[in-house]
Amino acid sequence: MPLSQVEKAVLLAAILFGAILFVWGYATGQLSITKPAEEVVTKDIIVTLDIYDPVSKSYITSDVIVEFYTDNPLPRGFTGDPVAQAKYDSAAGTWEVKLNAGRYYLLIKDGKASPTFYPTLYEVTVEPQPKSAWENRLAERLGTFKVISRASVSLSVSIKAYDESAGSWVTVSDINVTKYSKWQVEFEINIAGVDKVLKAGRLYLTDYTGLTYTDPYVDAVEKSIMLDTSSEEDGLTGWFVTFPDWEAPNIHHYVVTIEKTGTPSAGTITLTLADYYACQNVKLVWWTYATISISVTQ
Repeated sequence: MPLSQVEKAVLLAAILFGAILFVWGYATGQLSITKPAEEVVTKDIIVTLDIYDPVSKSYITSDVIVEFYTDNPLPRGFTGDPVAQAKYDSAAGTWEVKLNAGRYYLLIKDGKASPTFYPTLYEVTVEPQPKSAWENRLAERLGTFKVISRASVSLSVSIKAYDESAGSWVTVSDINVTKYSKWQVEFEINIAGVDKVLKAGRLYLTDYTGLTYTDPYVDAVEKSIMLDTSSEEDGLTGWFVTFPDWEAPNIHHYVVTIEKTGTPSAGTITLTLADYYACQNVKLVWWTYATISISVTQ
């Protein structure tokens, strides 16, 4: 049966209304056409990076070893191997490596015969790569990473003993446990080098029978002093305070009071400056801790 004029008008209105709703929904984002997601690749992703040396003000293209680990390689007991090692591509002008998607520890080691910078560690993430980019060998760029050159350090010390009879502090050259019972010792830490750093660590003092350390200050800031009795993690024992990264050139001071609390024998108290304390892997530590000693006499 043919539609009446009224029915035709109603049908046409419904069609127009539906079309208006469709256009309105698409324009406002309430109706969208979903495109299929592009396939991604998670293996053998080309990764590039640059390495910059703040001391020479230049990019490094050789004499470094660039490794990637799945675990932190800095602790003393680490025995793992890198999962990959980057090579410098002179044609592309960048360091390049193939990695699977995931999180890594990027370690940059000084490869010179006489190293100058610390093993520098960064945490990085390699993202899955769109298949089209992977097929066209498009690289994922991690960024630019700086190496940190170790500052040189020299130590000096001055000692004052408390003279009870005079009620004053007097300058002395050693810890004479017969003549005095209390001393204030100041260690001066002179770090040198342009754009170089002495990385955060610990200042160790010998655990000495009959003597107690109190009131430690580093650069006029009071510190907590703690006893380390195990050498398993760092090869060191003694009473220590911590210090932050120190940029060179600068002079820092460690002041500590020593009190006689027993019957100390003659001997030596040694200050050991253990810089970059986070790095204890003996295969990575090429530098020697700075030390200075004071005599305990009777």
